Amino acid sequence: MKRIVVIVTLLSLLMNCSYSLKKYSMYERGKTIILDEKVGESIDVEERQQFDLLPGVEGFKEARFYSLNEGGCEIKIVTDKGNFRTISRDPLTVDILGDYINAYGDITFSRENLEKKWRIVDYDSVGLPITQIEVNHVERKNFRYIHGVVGAVTCGAFLAYLLEGPFWAVLGGLAGG
Repeated sequence: MKRIVVIVTLLSLLMNCSYSLKKYSMYERGKTIILDEKVGESIDVEERQQFDLLPGVEGFKEARFYSLNEGGCEIKIVTDKGNFRTISRDPLTVDILGDYINAYGDITFSRENLEKKWRIVDYDSVGLPITQIEVNHVERKNFRYIHGVVGAVTCGAFLAYLLEGPFWAVLGGLAGG
């Protein structure tokens, strides 16, 4: 009985983990995004310094933003060490950055007000905003996976319980017959 439960549990976990990782990494890149007319299609070194963008990137040369069909954006970053890309699945990232660039330098500009307006809770290692909406989305997704695992384990345990008697009877009959 214990072996069956362990096997069903492990198989359920493996199926859920591998599928979710594969699905999360797949996306289709869309058109180039212009965050604001002040920066155009790409952010260069001067614009990065002027607007204090992407502070976590060392050796920065250029960045281009591309839309994702599922929402969010891909950022292609050119540095001294090569080309890199980072992905933000938050559909608000482009709007937040556009609003930030547009308001930056204005007399009434305040980073704290921008963070309150967009519900920014933190910034990632590149310097992109992480919003409360994005955090809630990830938590809901993880909660669904936990429900799937619990459901699979419960069904597996129930099936093992139902099959335990006939399984051991057949096995006992083979050994004794």
